[in-house]
Amino acid sequence: MKDVLTRLVHTLNEIPEKTTSQIKVWDGAVNRQIRKLDNWHLNFMKSKDALSLQSMPRLHPRLTMNSQNHPFSESYTIRREWLTVEKVQDVRYGVEWKDRTALEKELLTLMGKSGVKHLSPAFSIVKVKWTKRKGYSLPYARLDALGKTASVTVASFIKPIEGELPYGYYASGLKSDKKWQLCGRHISGSSNSYIHTHPYTRGAENGGSLYLALPATVDRYVDLRDPTNWGSFIGGN
Repeated sequence: MKDVLTRLVHTLNEIPEKTTSQIKVWDGAVNRQIRKLDNWHLNFMKSKDALSLQSMPRLHPRLTMNSQNHPFSESYTIRREWLTVEKVQDVRYGVEWKDRTALEKELLTLMGKSGVKHLSPAFSIVKVKWTKRKGYSLPYARLDALGKTASVTVASFIKPIEGELPYGYYASGLKSDKKWQLCGRHISGSSNSYIHTHPYTRGAENGGSLYLALPATVDRYVDLRDPTNWGSFIGGN
């Protein structure tokens, strides 16, 4: 009888360990399937089949083409005394490639428009500078009432100049390399939700500055791994 009770107690003591081990096995299997689904989704969104089912990306109704091409003239909020936005130059139509500035040549090349003379519409490059301050620094637009099925992409071209790097929304993924980069992220909506599309600062450094062009929020998923996808909003030859 004693041996039976001993074996029973031993068996009962093994149950939590075996249960925990089995849960780990199940969790691992679920996570593998989730990764497979995520990879399938990313690959599908780049496929011709996916593109054939969707319209071209459109600026979100809250924004305007003018606010995209000439930041931040409309739809964006700038209301901090520690933030300045200064237009550096217009990237214009009808300029010979040899006459374009080094700044715009680097950007146009990243956009897949190396050598272009004619492009439409014209757009601006601005310099954004901020002092040490914790919170959101760069200009933002508010997007209201994103439905549960909403899929939007927030992005911009950014070239760091000095100081800290902002992060999030249209500065998502920004690296310290002093070159033009396509930054941004995708957002799925929820019932009665809204967002402010501003990047954040950590406030740990003495502010910073950067060049910025073509900030926008568009309806639809846009593959941000290829900068020419964002550059396709501007036509050129």
